[in-house]
Amino acid sequence: MRHKHIKYDEGQWFAVPLRTGGYAPGIIVRGSYTTKGGLGYFFPIRCGKEPSGFNIADLNAQRAILITWFGDSGIIEGRWMMIGADRPFNRADWPIPHFGRLNSFNPEWAWITEYSQDDDGWQRPIAETRCLAAEIVGLPRDNRAGADVVEIWLTRRIAELEGSKDAT
Repeated sequence: MRHKHIKYDEGQWFAVPLRTGGYAPGIIVRGSYTTKGGLGYFFPIRCGKEPSGFNIADLNAQRAILITWFGDSGIIEGRWMMIGADRPFNRADWPIPHFGRLNSFNPEWAWITEYSQDDDGWQRPIAETRCLAAEIVGLPRDNRAGADVVEIWLTRRIAELEGSKDAT
């Protein structure tokens, strides 16, 4: 059930709570409140108790450690706090990458999925190419994640980068 009517659009920055404390920044690059989520880029910066302390000026697509399609329950429930940003948003700076998906019947095979750069947040792929599983290493997963899953993945990824064994 949707608790609030919070409006957000492409280019909106937000703070995602990490399971081990603190927050990490993210930006929605495709989608809006009308699509109930979209594509987000998430970054390896841990901020303490107040998420307003992020310096997003130097963040760009190349610095993201997680790129995923996500649902907006974290935003609607108020767990993902909106961060004001005065920098302009340009879609060309935040492309939709190719995504990888393992073949569930034969893990030696996989799929590379391509979406239109004009995607509004929840479109079907424009192309899928069968490949060897090794060819998708390093590509973002082709799936749609709930807010809880994004929080867990981001917490684990940041813990790996920080060298922590406590990743959940």
